[in-house]
Amino acid sequence: MYKKLITFGCSWTYGIGVGYTDGMPEKEYELICTDEELDNRYSFRGLLSSELNLENLNFSEGGSSNQKQFRLAREYFTSKDFEKTNKNEIIVLWCITSTARNELWSNLTEDYNNFKYDVHPSKLSMILLKETYDHNQEVKTLTENMILWNRFFESYGIKNIWVDTFNTHEYIKPIPNLLEDGDLMTQMSDGITSDSYHMSSWVDDDKRIQYLINKGLINPISLHPTKSGHQKISEIILKSKVFKGIKNG
Repeated sequence: MYKKLITFGCSWTYGIGVGYTDGMPEKEYELICTDEELDNRYSFRGLLSSELNLENLNFSEGGSSNQKQFRLAREYFTSKDFEKTNKNEIIVLWCITSTARNELWSNLTEDYNNFKYDVHPSKLSMILLKETYDHNQEVKTLTENMILWNRFFESYGIKNIWVDTFNTHEYIKPIPNLLEDGDLMTQMSDGITSDSYHMSSWVDDDKRIQYLINKGLINPISLHPTKSGHQKISEIILKSKVFKGIKNG
């Protein structure tokens, strides 16, 4: 019997903006977009946890990078808290975000600095973008990490699901336990495919955006899923073959 849903991801997984209501002014929206109670309750991770009667241990954060999520996973899965957990009672839902993000340790703050290349145009990030960032190499690294983590979870008897959040990545090898039929944003869009790489930085950079706004599935301010959008995402996951495989396994 599963008892805990552990979630990794970015703002879509966290539930940023789920409290949006139709016609809400931007200033009012900014006051509620990170409301922890709303996000925990109405995000798709919250809906799934409620539907399956699971405790949600959440590591997703707004703006988070894949690098940050892998680090948080390493920290948790090597912790004493994890060692005390019954491993066969865990489901891990891991949502992959944009590759155009990263994190680096800062000696000034004595902490990790997470950033997006497209909205943090500092001198350092621009150097990194020009000299070190390559999307295809990032996808290669993602592939290797996902396969490695699959083997880790399997060794402990932990059931896990991978999800492409708003971009369908062309992984260099098949990824077991990856949600089928492409990324969540495309599936929400009834099969309309992307014409660009969506950054999720409050910018309309993809033809799926207006379709989803018109459907009331994302808000027109930050372009994050609404309550209806999160409900649709939870239904997509619950109906997926990979989830049914876990449920029936």
